[in-house]
Amino acid sequence: MKKKLIISIPAALLLILLYCTMFSFSSEEAEVSGSRSHDICMKAVELVDALNGQTDWSEIQKNAYADRYETFVRKLAHFTEYCISGVLLYILLSQWVTFSAKIYILMILWILLTASFDEIHQLFVSGRDGNIPDVLLDTLGGSTGIFLSYRISHYFHKKRTKKETL
Repeated sequence: MKKKLIISIPAALLLILLYCTMFSFSSEEAEVSGSRSHDICMKAVELVDALNGQTDWSEIQKNAYADRYETFVRKLAHFTEYCISGVLLYILLSQWVTFSAKIYILMILWILLTASFDEIHQLFVSGRDGNIPDVLLDTLGGSTGIFLSYRISHYFHKKRTKKETL
């Protein structure tokens, strides 16, 4: 019981913190959110510029590259947030339930509901909108996190079982 709590309490707290962070990002007005994304893209472009040794890119070129990749970075952030939430959800539940197809479906539904809530919430934020493709992308991210967690857990369980039989 103590081991379960030592694992599940931090997982639950991190999951709550992640949901709060996502809610905070979704609460930002479109201009603020867009500016943050553009700034992140600019930092990435500047890093690539520095690593390539091509420090002669003009600000116009850097902005053009940042603009070109901004949508990709935003979508990658969506996918990654929900992938992490899938991992944390798996870790949390793995301490308390025996996994079955029903549990996996319920976890994916949970991810779908939280993604839907996030997009609905954005409908009430100035300049933002909610959209179904983001819900699907978020659900894919969460499902990927759950699947990766299952595969890693299964791998180590198999390895441990094999070691015990030797």
